[in-house]
Amino acid sequence: MQRFFHLGLISLAATATLMMAPLTLTAANAQAYPLLEELELSDDQQAAVQNIFQDLSGDLDDILTDAQQEQFQAAYRELQDVRAAVQAIDNLTASQRGDIREVLQDTQADLSEVLTDKQLAELQQIRQQRRQNRRR
Repeated sequence: MQRFFHLGLISLAATATLMMAPLTLTAANAQAYPLLEELELSDDQQAAVQNIFQDLSGDLDDILTDAQQEQFQAAYRELQDVRAAVQAIDNLTASQRGDIREVLQDTQADLSEVLTDKQLAELQQIRQQRRQNRRR
């Protein structure tokens, strides 16, 4: 099961935020997405990432029931970690788990095409720091 939830880049904090509100990556609301601000995305990267997250949000909306979406959102607000929030969802079917795995893998691949190697390394470092902070 742990292997299933190994999401790599997908725990990008803004990912889950999409289920709560549309992601808009502008200077005016960059503070709402500090992780993305830390990565110093170019305008083109911001647009590409926004499209990736909109697709992810729509896919997750199609996969999860309304009750599961509420569980995910509540868990994400508390935990600030996509993987942990997905694990907190009750009653995921095997089909839903497979669909989520596929969607997240596709999203990870899409992000890998948009972000530079340096940004990917920074993202991994930030992700590890957040996990360590959460365990304290």
